[in-house]
Amino acid sequence: MNFAAIILAAGLSVRMGVPKQFLSIAGKPMILYSIDAVLESGLSPVVVVSGKYTEETRRCLAQRPVQLVKNPDYQTGMASSLTTGVGWLLTAPDLPMLDGVVVLLADQPFLSSDVIPQLTARYQQKAIDGTRIVRPAFNGIEGNPVLFGREFLPHLLHVSGDKGARELIAQHRTQVDTVHVTESYQGMDIDTHSDLQAARQIALQLQLGRNDEPE
Repeated sequence: MNFAAIILAAGLSVRMGVPKQFLSIAGKPMILYSIDAVLESGLSPVVVVSGKYTEETRRCLAQRPVQLVKNPDYQTGMASSLTTGVGWLLTAPDLPMLDGVVVLLADQPFLSSDVIPQLTARYQQKAIDGTRIVRPAFNGIEGNPVLFGREFLPHLLHVSGDKGARELIAQHRTQVDTVHVTESYQGMDIDTHSDLQAARQIALQLQLGRNDEPE
């Protein structure tokens, strides 16, 4: 089965006060963690949706094999970035038929590349039973990334506001399945300076090889 990836990286980082996707965690810009996790998982194509900081994002990508697409309406919120990415997938020439798309955030530095194949495998196992959306639950708490079957691509073109696809998921709960991930820190996203400091501490713990799960 063929699954594409859309990485949403057009946010204005209002709570952080600076473009967070370029902030360093363990010597690596935050956005590259999500990109590298997707590339390691084998999804293709990988679409990175940027906004105000498109040129900075282009420089940061460091020749990684991704498609950078600018969202002209990035000020309106996450949904417009999602529709931009989906629109590119639906109109790009010479793409193979997609079975679905995995939507990721650019501020989840601890997401393991192992989680993404778990989502695609669960979809393949459960599609016959009516599953069309698969997402992880980090220690019981649902989070991102989210896999949408191809039937949802036209619906994703019409989401609006800053809630992304949350309302769409809520409307189709009977078609949602979850993959359980025990390490809750993998679902952490970075919105504030305190989040960033906590993430840097977690990165330090992981680099030191500690066996206990970071707080």
